[in-house]
Amino acid sequence: MKRIVGALALISVLGVAKAEALVITFDDRPQSCGTLIGPGNYQGFNWDNIATLSADFCGGDLIGSGYDTGTISEENVAFNWNAELAIAQDGNFLYGGAYYAGAWRDGLELTIEGLLGVNVLFSQTIIVNTNAPTLHAVSWNGINRLRWSSTGGVEDPTLDGSGAHFVMDNLHIDQLAAPPVAAVPEPASLFLAGSGVVFLVNRARRRKR
Repeated sequence: MKRIVGALALISVLGVAKAEALVITFDDRPQSCGTLIGPGNYQGFNWDNIATLSADFCGGDLIGSGYDTGTISEENVAFNWNAELAIAQDGNFLYGGAYYAGAWRDGLELTIEGLLGVNVLFSQTIIVNTNAPTLHAVSWNGINRLRWSSTGGVEDPTLDGSGAHFVMDNLHIDQLAAPPVAAVPEPASLFLAGSGVVFLVNRARRRKR
């Protein structure tokens, strides 16, 4: 009977795609005072209008800004170049969230959207500040594009910079790996698999007699 259960389990497991968790820290990027990632491939994604920088590396006016306080891991953070619309896209994935801050403004309105093609499946606006990062934790599945836009807020008078830039670190992604070829068997394969299960059942019955 154990063989029967094992055969059935194997058939069901073959049809399940595996999820690979990924935390994009941007720390494998060169330390700089602002370098665009793309457009181009990085960590499996194509990026549009996203750059990285290191507040510690640059020093000066960046210390105390959201570029500094929004750093979660090591040195680098990401931000929207020129404070404009930013996009990251790939094959289907799950967005689990990230840490966000306002670079220069408190009360910055950051809108995060999850799209499948041109269709917006998820959308949420959060308020972020310069003094500490805000965790945005969700589970947006079945999307192939993330889009960020930021507006509003008030410039922090203690900082020398300006603009509606947002800061992002530790972006959590679950990438769905392509299932193996055996996960979609041909009709003949299904027949053979079913025949194998029937054979095991009959064999078990004979042994009981």
